[in-house]
Amino acid sequence: MESVAGLDVGVKKSALCLVTRDAASMRPVCRHRTATDPSSIGTWLASQGVVRVGLEAGAQSSWLARELEHRGFEVTVMEARRQRAFGAYSKVKTDERDARLIGEALATGLYTRVHVRSVWSQEARALLGARLQLKRQVQQARQFVRGHLRAIGR
Repeated sequence: MESVAGLDVGVKKSALCLVTRDAASMRPVCRHRTATDPSSIGTWLASQGVVRVGLEAGAQSSWLARELEHRGFEVTVMEARRQRAFGAYSKVKTDERDARLIGEALATGLYTRVHVRSVWSQEARALLGARLQLKRQVQQARQFVRGHLRAIGR
C-alpha cells in the first residue's frame, strides 16, 4: 500500500491530505493544516512516512517544491487548470478538499506535471521585470513633467 500526500498551498497556512492506495481502493487517511513553511510541512510528512508529495503550480510552488526536495521528498508540481477540471464535479470548494483531490490525482496518475524553473532563471526573470518596471516609471514621470510644463508654455 502506497501513501502519498496532496498539498494545497496557501499564503500563511497550507492544507495537507494523506491518501493511501492499494490495488482495490483509494482513501484519504488523515488531514492536517500547518504553516506554509518547508520545515513544518516536511516534519509532518516525515512523521507520516510519506515520500511522494503533489502540489498545484502557483506563486509559492517552485520555492516549496525545491525546499521539500532538499529534505528528501519526491515532489510533483501539477498543472492547476487540469486539477481544477479534476475537481469540477463538486460544488464544495475548500482547501482540505483541494488537498485531497491533489493527493488522489497523484495516487492515480491523473495529472500533468509542470516544469519548475531553476533559481537562476527565476532571479534573472525578476531582475529583468524590475528593470522594465523602472524604465516605464521613468518614462511616465518624464511625460508627466513635459505635459505640465507645456500647460504653462514652457
